Amino acid sequence: MELKNLKLSSIVLFVLIPFLLSCSKEKTPQTLEVDKTELHFPAGAASREFNITTTGVWRIEATGLSPYIGPNRGDADWYTVEPMGETGNAKVTVTSKEGTAGNTATLKIKYDGREKIVELKQDAVSEGE
Repeated sequence: MELKNLKLSSIVLFVLIPFLLSCSKEKTPQTLEVDKTELHFPAGAASREFNITTTGVWRIEATGLSPYIGPNRGDADWYTVEPMGETGNAKVTVTSKEGTAGNTATLKIKYDGREKIVELKQDAVSEGE
């Protein structure tokens, strides 16, 4: 009788273990969303914003964009980006610099193998200005 109970206990154990393991806490789905795909700037200084919605740590990359000493800010020839990275949702501010015109850039927002693009476009100086 004892051997029969041991076999039955073993069978129940082997059936229950996979079930119990499959009931572990579900992971939060990983997301990365950006509310704008393009920001348009006039010639000269101006600021524009876009929102990032994500469940984790993200960062912004672009050719010529380098971290700025101090706050979480990036600096390129004709614009700045703040913040350049964060955890979770954020509002990102891009500011074109005074005395600049006719520029373009591509911001790449990256998170966990995902990537979203925001194109930056700045007007050229009109003749007569």
